[in-house]
Amino acid sequence: TQRRNEIDTPVDSNSNSEADTNTNEPTILPDPTRSSDTCTVVSQNTLPTNWPNDFMLYPGATVTSVKCAPTSADLYEVRTIAKADFDSVVSYFEAQVVNAGWTITDNADNDLYDTYSAYKLLNAEKKHTNSTRQMILDIRERLDGSDGGVEVIYREREW
Repeated sequence: TQRRNEIDTPVDSNSNSEADTNTNEPTILPDPTRSSDTCTVVSQNTLPTNWPNDFMLYPGATVTSVKCAPTSADLYEVRTIAKADFDSVVSYFEAQVVNAGWTITDNADNDLYDTYSAYKLLNAEKKHTNSTRQMILDIRERLDGSDGGVEVIYREREW
């Protein structure tokens, strides 16, 4: 008989691999490593003190805004700007989110509004020992290319 490991790939029950000990239950990960338990803004162009080790930034992006608990649901909000092609930024996050162990739960093209020529919403979640975390990425391209081009807004929620 065959069993499936946490990424839902068949595993030969006769093998001696570490995956052999997995069950059909999803893998529960330890809580993320953070440099601080609380969000503190040192400056608007610096990541918050509780930035998790499993959130990736687009290479070369500049942090433009940091807010702690901007809503009752969000732990923080970080905005970045990258001088890059919109589709390249989207492709980067679609791959890196999965590589970092997140499960994409929504990957939608959103309606255009305001000054944006392209808008993608990517949601992902990860189950941990004490919580389930949600990563929300708003990826937006400005119509006029101002502020560097592609803005990415990172938010994290926990439940």
